[in-house]
Amino acid sequence: MAAKRPFSLATRLTFFISLATIIAFFAFTWIMIHSVKAHFEERDVHDLRQLSTTLETVLNHADYPQARRLEIVRNIIAGYANVFICLDDGQGNILFQSPDGPDLSHMLSTPGLAMQLRDGNVISWTDPQPRKMVHDNHPMETRAWRLIMLPLGKQADGKPAYHLLMALSIDFHLHYINELKAKLISAATIISLLIIAIVLFVVYQGHKPIRPDQSPDPEYYLAGSRRAP
Repeated sequence: MAAKRPFSLATRLTFFISLATIIAFFAFTWIMIHSVKAHFEERDVHDLRQLSTTLETVLNHADYPQARRLEIVRNIIAGYANVFICLDDGQGNILFQSPDGPDLSHMLSTPGLAMQLRDGNVISWTDPQPRKMVHDNHPMETRAWRLIMLPLGKQADGKPAYHLLMALSIDFHLHYINELKAKLISAATIISLLIIAIVLFVVYQGHKPIRPDQSPDPEYYLAGSRRAP
């Protein structure tokens, strides 16, 4: 049986150069998407912690009655489009909830969720039941959140005076990341195909003779032989 003929040098060069280029472009796409995700996460965590510190200061203000404190909290939260809070009295009785947001009280009783939120951890959580809300005057359903829960103040028995649950909707971020991912993958695919075509053209052009064949026409020798005596 005859040995299998190896691929030509042009084919091998085209394959390996194109493969290396495609891997490089898709690696760049992955790094870009990962960086954007990390940026959003860092910013969300910073915003939640900063806002929680502000609300903690207000709720622990001893000179204000509770009604005044809740009014200040309402005014602060009104300035954040994607942040919603649920505040209870430490015994599970809801004192305040964001008026234009989804009902967050069910999160406080979700099995395992309170355990994850201990010690002020910021976690990402997907609600199995999408909640209707309004974002920039557009109705939408949201199911992806970043959550933080903090015990605030102390009662006479040492128990927290409040439990503050803060939820930041990140569906808009996820939608942006998915669109960015689709655009980057499309761009990487198109550029990779162009590079394959260019490499293939250059390799095959490189295999052509540097100079065209300039050997004399055979008719030239025939004509010369006829003129010879």
